[in-house]
Amino acid sequence: MPAPAKPHEPQSVLAGPFLVLPENRFAHTAVSRLALPTKKRPSFVFVHGPAGVGKSHLVAHAAQLFEKHRSGTRVQHVIASQFRYAADDVAELRKLIDTGDPEHLPGLFILEDVQALQNHEQPQRQLRGLLDELAAHGCRVIVTARCSAGELQNFLPQLVNRFHSAVTAVVRLPGLSSRQSLLAHFATARRVTLPDDVVRRLAKSLPASPRELLAAVVQLELLARHARQPISLALANKWLSSDERPDAPTLTEIVRVVAAQFDVPVATLRSRSRSQAAVLPRQCAMYLARELTDASQQAIGEFFDRDHSTVVHACQRIDEMLADDAAVRLHLSQARLKLGRSGR
Repeated sequence: MPAPAKPHEPQSVLAGPFLVLPENRFAHTAVSRLALPTKKRPSFVFVHGPAGVGKSHLVAHAAQLFEKHRSGTRVQHVIASQFRYAADDVAELRKLIDTGDPEHLPGLFILEDVQALQNHEQPQRQLRGLLDELAAHGCRVIVTARCSAGELQNFLPQLVNRFHSAVTAVVRLPGLSSRQSLLAHFATARRVTLPDDVVRRLAKSLPASPRELLAAVVQLELLARHARQPISLALANKWLSSDERPDAPTLTEIVRVVAAQFDVPVATLRSRSRSQAAVLPRQCAMYLARELTDASQQAIGEFFDRDHSTVVHACQRIDEMLADDAAVRLHLSQARLKLGRSGR
């Protein structure tokens, strides 16, 4: 059984503050209004959109806004796969959500990737009961999914109806103008000089999600460092060509590079060991896997014989350490460089 989540664990690999774009503006408005201490605000928002469009980044923004305006009120952030495992045991579920005691209920409850409960009737029943309890005590709720409520397969009709009754907001893949804005945004966040002609070229050639656009900035940055030259249109064109553009590293390659960087056996990173020598390198490998690949948190967790929520915690922990731990920043920078070379 996975360990219960900490009260608030929103995480996103997307760089910098949340960038409001036409494709996410309504969703941003909905979750922001929900987080504010006003009477005219929704109590339940259902956000859906494909993987990589920034739903996790959006709910992290909502959680921060809620905590800012409702100091001392708890935010509970749960991944649906984690909820699914806990729902089989009432004691574990109470540990996870603090059910059964109204005084301990969160002011804001966030459930991500609810589609993970498809075909699991018992967790769905537990969720329906929890949503009833949260509503009865005036708690606010955000649920995210990769599809609309009507597209959820094998879900309790009462639960689907509950999702339909919420304020529904879709986050779409970015259009050309938004891709340009995102590329410039990510470059600024990473302190990378990305000329305007390069931004236009990449945006036109990469009809991709925000997560994939961030990965493109990272890979182009690595290629420029390896070539010992600034990023230019010529370099971008080479990177975009089939011969020059590096493939995304595999999870196996990431683990191998990180293990070598920390001088620990590869087997240790994929083991159940919780020793100090294993935990930090494993967290760094999970962080890079989220940044440099399109693998889902669930797939990354399974690769490391862990649960989806462990990846969320690992990425949040590394994000926190990057602010003041120069050694971790150096390890990640060197690992990215090696992965960039190996991907050419």
